[in-house]
Amino acid sequence: MPRPRRDITGQTFGRITVRRDVAGGKNPKVLCLCSCGKEFTADKHNVIRGNTNSCGCLKSEKAGRYVHKKKTPEKVPVGNTFNEDEFYIPGDDLYEF
Repeated sequence: MPRPRRDITGQTFGRITVRRDVAGGKNPKVLCLCSCGKEFTADKHNVIRGNTNSCGCLKSEKAGRYVHKKKTPEKVPVGNTFNEDEFYIPGDDLYEF
């Protein structure tokens, strides 16, 4: 006899609130509402386990915090150098032997 499905309608997990169950076949899905206002479907198992915390807005917010500065070409070492102050680019006019 199959196990009864757990009803998580109305519960909040991270930034999402579960609205209702959606027919999902083998993997049951739920309709969710994110705190940013976007509605989306997600696997019920992933929501319960905490693998799905938002519609994707959380990932984009975290990515915005870690903006890397682009290195300038003159500060990037090329090839094997023995002195940290010397950077040689083969084919350049300033290339020394």
